[in-house]
Amino acid sequence: MIPGMADTDDHWVLLITSMAAYEIGLSKTDAFTGKEQVLTREGAPPLLADTLRRGAACTGDFSSTDHLALAHLLLTGVRAQFGVPPLDGELLPTRA
Repeated sequence: MIPGMADTDDHWVLLITSMAAYEIGLSKTDAFTGKEQVLTREGAPPLLADTLRRGAACTGDFSSTDHLALAHLLLTGVRAQFGVPPLDGELLPTRA
């Protein structure tokens, strides 16, 4: 959502770096095996696109706010404060 909220080089680099780490499994260690190829999972590309769309529709950028100052609020209040649109229900993952 962050690159959608604020189209800055820093936000895009953060997204690309994290996606690259997931795609090639850079988080692998002896104690932990990270997920790989997340964009090949069913529904992942549309979910990513919807997330960027939702970020662009936000009325504020919560990426640089003091998150602890918002801790007393319910999630619905935080979403209202920053104008976060709801997730498209069709894109919600289902559990078997």
